[in-house]
Amino acid sequence: HDDGYGKEKCHEVPAMLCKDVPEEKCWDEPREECWDEPEEKCEEVPTEKCVDVPKEECHPEEKEECEDVLKEKCETVTKRKCKKVPAFDCQEVETEYEDYEIVEDCDTVQVPVCRPVPQEDCRDVEETTTSLIPKQKCYTKPRKVCSQVPKKKCDQVPKVDCKQVPREECKQVPRQE
Repeated sequence: HDDGYGKEKCHEVPAMLCKDVPEEKCWDEPREECWDEPEEKCEEVPTEKCVDVPKEECHPEEKEECEDVLKEKCETVTKRKCKKVPAFDCQEVETEYEDYEIVEDCDTVQVPVCRPVPQEDCRDVEETTTSLIPKQKCYTKPRKVCSQVPKKKCDQVPKVDCKQVPREECKQVPRQE
C-alpha cells in the first residue's frame, strides 16, 4: 500500500542520558572530648600534734646513809714497865689502855630519787594537707562525618534519529503548448 512516503532517513544526534549515582559528601562536625585529670587541692585540717616532753618524776628509794661517829675502844694491852734498880729486873705488867677509833655507823633511809620520764604533750594545730581531686578537662575536636547522597550524572550519548522522507514521484504530464 502506498502511504506516500519513501525510505526512512536516519542520522545521529547528540542526546543526554542521566542517571542517579551515589556520591559521598563529607563535613566537619564539632565533637567534645573529655578526660579526668587529677588536680592538687590544699586545705587546712585540724590535727593533734604530740611531742614527748621530759618530765621529772620522783619515787622514794632506799639508800644507805652513813656518818662518822667517834666510839670508845677499850682493850687490854701488854706493856713493859721498867724501873731502875741496882739490878735490872724487868717484868711484864698488864695495864689498861684507852684509845678512840672512828667507826662508820650506817642506817637505811628513804631518799626521793628523780628521773626524767617521757610525757606526751599534745596540741590541736592546723595542718595543710594536699589531696588529688579529679577534674574534667575537655576540648572540642572536629570530626569528619560522611554520607551518601544521590547525584544526577549525565553523559552525552549518540542517538539515531530516523524520519520518513516523502517520496518524490514523477509522472509524465502532457505538456500544453
